[in-house]
Amino acid sequence: MNGDRLRSGHRPLDDVLGGGLPGNGISIIMGLPGTGKTIIAEQYTFHNARPDRPAVYFSTLSEPLEKIIRFGQDLDFFDAAAVGKSVFYEDLGQVAGRDGLAGVGDHVAAVLKDRRPGLVVIDSFKALRVLADGDAGFRQFLHQLAGRLTAFPAASLWVGEYESAEAATSPEFAVADAIVELAAVPLGQREHRFLHVRKLRGSGFLSGQHGYRLTTQGLHLFPRLADIPAPSGPVPHQPGIPATPTLLPIVDVRQGTDTLRT
Repeated sequence: MNGDRLRSGHRPLDDVLGGGLPGNGISIIMGLPGTGKTIIAEQYTFHNARPDRPAVYFSTLSEPLEKIIRFGQDLDFFDAAAVGKSVFYEDLGQVAGRDGLAGVGDHVAAVLKDRRPGLVVIDSFKALRVLADGDAGFRQFLHQLAGRLTAFPAASLWVGEYESAEAATSPEFAVADAIVELAAVPLGQREHRFLHVRKLRGSGFLSGQHGYRLTTQGLHLFPRLADIPAPSGPVPHQPGIPATPTLLPIVDVRQGTDTLRT
């Protein structure tokens, strides 16, 4: 964490986000299963965790906590020595099954008071919906939880298996300060992955779809060239450099073809 920004440790991603996610706000990482939501959440977790400002990773009803930890160990940045010191895993699933959403809110509040974290991850947040007593009950839970989290100096990541259309209808998106969507799109015989910043309060960001790959080092982003600011005014001619620009092949990840650009 750097000031009011939550950084990922991957500069292209931080640049697309205008410096990072809100450092004292709620961010939603959305996407269908297999798009890399948990990987990017773990990436943020281990990059920002400190003994004095630890990261707390809550699992819910979607995947068992043991599974999240087991697959996390395959990632290069996973630091087993940090677990229990600056990274703490908590199982909200058992609390939710026993005490419902009220118990979830109380348990999160107790962990905030005890751990005083700099980052709180809830994975999967969408899975908590099934515990609500109707839409009004879920909205009340959201209001109380968001109030508890934003009153504490910490960043929050809510991870969920949301489809694109749900961002316009699900109430959790209204309280979010940032929304980042991950998607896998079939193009021909291949599948391409794209990251799209749908919302980011109080900051500029690079719009559009940005290609990415998932590796053992985490999410590796390829920002859209069209969104990189160009220098204003004519470029002065320098001796020894041709005044006529050379056409270079630029790969358009959205089309899978080469185009010529100066």
